[in-house]
Amino acid sequence: MFNDNCICEFLNGASVYSVQYLGWVTAVVAAILALTSIVFSQFNERSIQSSNDIARSIRNQLSEELDINGENTIKEDFNHMMYLLSNTSIYDKTMRLFTFLSYFIVFLWWFSLLGYLSDANTLIDKIIISLSTILVSIPFLYLPDILKNFNKNKPLSLNEKGYVDLEDFIAFFKKNTNLNDSDIILKFLSPKTNIKFNTTLEITYSINSKTSNLTYIVILKNEDKRIIINLDKKLFESKNVFSILPFENNAITQSDLSLFNLLREMNKSDVEIFISSSLEDYICFSGKMKIHKNEIEICPINKIERTLDSQIFELKNILEVAPVLGTPEKFKIK
Repeated sequence: MFNDNCICEFLNGASVYSVQYLGWVTAVVAAILALTSIVFSQFNERSIQSSNDIARSIRNQLSEELDINGENTIKEDFNHMMYLLSNTSIYDKTMRLFTFLSYFIVFLWWFSLLGYLSDANTLIDKIIISLSTILVSIPFLYLPDILKNFNKNKPLSLNEKGYVDLEDFIAFFKKNTNLNDSDIILKFLSPKTNIKFNTTLEITYSINSKTSNLTYIVILKNEDKRIIINLDKKLFESKNVFSILPFENNAITQSDLSLFNLLREMNKSDVEIFISSSLEDYICFSGKMKIHKNEIEICPINKIERTLDSQIFELKNILEVAPVLGTPEKFKIK
């Protein structure tokens, strides 16, 4: 362990030579930081300006009567806007590097100051050295905060993975329009679930935009059975095709084919689809099933009033088959 004498001796070991080297390194690093910050700030500004132009164009289109072609154009424009905004993450990473290096340079200068003052023979030398260190520190301390205030007027906020929160997605389309939440989801989010069987059972989830903080629940029910498919959006940020696996601690004998046939037999059942960001914040739709030879398509069609059961909401990434009598069988969605 260092004692006080060792620490003082260590700090007094800083010489003019080491401080000169620190000055050279600081000059090189400052030049690189300035260059990268200017380049990426310009790139970021163009991306944000273009995304704002697209946002205005979308809102102008929303104020008009839309047909299917108009809705598709808005979807394409919105996804292009999200692509531009996702590119601004390069600027955010550059700013994090800029901030870290700036603070680290300040730390090195103040660290070397303590030892450098010990070599000063006069009071004026100590004053000049101290004031010079303060002068060097000021730009590195305040420039990161100043640069963070530039280019903040994004039309939409994305997370680090380039996904937009469901609430922000809806709020974007509701601004300056009379659209309600359910219309926005149906027209511009257009969620859809496909269940396909080749050699194994797979669930494919498609959505028009990269949206986070979303749980998608499909409930199929008739007089005998109820099938629940709960897809949590956290799983979607890495893929959109999922396999069905049994729980290790359950003796489930159903094969993928028999489970797929069971789903096909539910084609005349009631279909409820919940789009939810939380147990309290959700929208329920009636749904429809389209059955092909080896594929089932399920999508919402109209808003309906239903209550989301808390137990169903908590079945994250689970497919549950619940007979009227007997123990429900659960399958993992991975």
